Amino acid sequence: MWKETSTKSFIFVSQLLLFLQDFSQKMISRVHEIEIEVDGLMNESKLTSVRLNNVFNDFIMLANTQFVENRVYDEDVSQDDVAKSGEQQEDKEKTREEREAELIPRVQEALKLGIDVIDKAFDQLDSHAADSDSEDDDTAYRVDPILEAKDPYLSRPLPLMIGEPKFMEDDNVGLMEVESEGEESDVGSISDSDEDVKKPASDSEESSEEVNIHQYFIYLRNNN
Repeated sequence: MWKETSTKSFIFVSQLLLFLQDFSQKMISRVHEIEIEVDGLMNESKLTSVRLNNVFNDFIMLANTQFVENRVYDEDVSQDDVAKSGEQQEDKEKTREEREAELIPRVQEALKLGIDVIDKAFDQLDSHAADSDSEDDDTAYRVDPILEAKDPYLSRPLPLMIGEPKFMEDDNVGLMEVESEGEESDVGSISDSDEDVKKPASDSEESSEEVNIHQYFIYLRNNN
């Protein structure tokens, strides 16, 4: 009887030991998995912090060049949706001719602004003297205009030398621009001439450009 009891207790203790060992092994493996997940979460949080700092830096760089207004307000989305839907309906109701009629003035205005920029930022060189031989050979040859970028610093004076009496007397150290009516900027030329040849567009040329633009849109409409 005593032997059977001791045998049963030994079996029970051995089973309990196996169960505890299995439980501890599962617990250790689970803790290890949780540790890996926590490390991954920490890495993701660090990456998120870096991205957030980058966004802050972008906003700071933007604030240096552009005013950023910080405010919170309630926006009525319904009115915007109604306005957008009304604009879309108006666009759908317009015919192709009406859309072209609205687009042509915009293109003309864009071309006019581009030509104004070219006239203000570039000087047209005199290339007739250099191409005189070619013009004698072929009178139908058209010489393309040659443009030279204007130097905005050409008419600006240099500062005075440090230590000179004029440097001590002049509050602007010689950088004040003195405008004179007879002063003219020097412009380069291919034919060694200093005169700037400018040919402003006449009214007939502007009207011909408008006609060409209109014909171009008609050509696109017929091809489509």
